[in-house]
Amino acid sequence: MNDRKKDAAMLNQSGKTCADTKKLRNDYRHEWKHIIGVSDMIAIRQRLRTVAHADTNAVDGKYLIRSLYFDNLSDQALREKLDGVNRREKFRIRYYNGDTDFSVQIF
Repeated sequence: MNDRKKDAAMLNQSGKTCADTKKLRNDYRHEWKHIIGVSDMIAIRQRLRTVAHADTNAVDGKYLIRSLYFDNLSDQALREKLDGVNRREKFRIRYYNGDTDFSVQIF
């Protein structure tokens, strides 16, 4: 059985397939993306500066994040994510801007 068929066959806690759950979540998510010009970008940035502060960890206005997530042998984290479980245990290693002096977070 290929991975796509396995995903469709896997059931979540409500008895619906993961594919059904994903479709249901996407039915409630709406995004609109717009292309803006430089003048609009400058205006938006100026307005945001009045209510938000620049990230002190940013380098030249941005930063690089790398995360490595772990799961158990029964793919519990993957299954809970596909099932839409909001409060779930995740294990990850994350580092920023190439600084590998990191700590392991369990949340």
